[in-house]
Amino acid sequence: MSQINITPTIEYIGDTLPVKISKGQIAHNLWRDTEHIYMGPVPKNKLSLPSEQQFIKVFETFYKKKLYNNVYKGPNCTELSNIEIKDFAKLCWLVNEYFTNGFTSLYSAHYNPRTGQNVIHPGGGRKFVDTFYNPQDHIEMFYFNTLGVQYDFLDKMRIVEYPVLEKMGYEATFVADHGSIIPHVFWSSNNRVKLDTTSVAMQKYLLHYQNRAGNIQVHSNRRLPDYFVKHVNRKKYDFYITFYKEYNDFDFVKAMFLGLTEQTYSDANISVTQRSR
Repeated sequence: MSQINITPTIEYIGDTLPVKISKGQIAHNLWRDTEHIYMGPVPKNKLSLPSEQQFIKVFETFYKKKLYNNVYKGPNCTELSNIEIKDFAKLCWLVNEYFTNGFTSLYSAHYNPRTGQNVIHPGGGRKFVDTFYNPQDHIEMFYFNTLGVQYDFLDKMRIVEYPVLEKMGYEATFVADHGSIIPHVFWSSNNRVKLDTTSVAMQKYLLHYQNRAGNIQVHSNRRLPDYFVKHVNRKKYDFYITFYKEYNDFDFVKAMFLGLTEQTYSDANISVTQRSR
């Protein structure tokens, strides 16, 4: 990887884009010759991905606070509990999407020279699923090499010009940051193939997963956490979690999101079996 030094005296591009410039002209007018949007596989070990503890926290917060009893106040409410309900339901929806349909559109990452990390945005929810459920060692995505940073993995990716990006069904918003203009690439709402955005999906599925989480009954071959005891039922359970090793919080949470989304699953550490009706 090339080394890029950012100092407090660097000249940052302004906060607003020129009014008369089109998105297609940005690469020609505002990017360095070495800056491009790439498409292809990015190794997971080159990305800033969520930790197991962050993953566990989404689940534990929901159940410890009994947020299945709260009334969701809509996407514009910024109360912490409201955000926590949405984060939980969103992860349920994305786990279900991944195992039912696969992720049918790509998300994007860019290099942050302040931290020296490759950060994913947009795609903050999907990165949890790719990190903990996708067995591959890479993620297919768009990537912007801010300031012209060079990684070996770019050799396996291809440059995508913005007009081509649009023809593929994507678009981007552009943000002035990190001494450049950062493209945040996402599936276009103008595309003939409609995919649920997070806001649309939450309208469809949030109450479903909130209610299911509150009523779920689970059985296991290991003792489950005390905060979850209300949902343990040896006779009338919705699914069964088998731990092939000792109990740990990460495997429990991983199994629970699978169970809540009605998946049957098995790996070296756990299996999830839905009870037949």
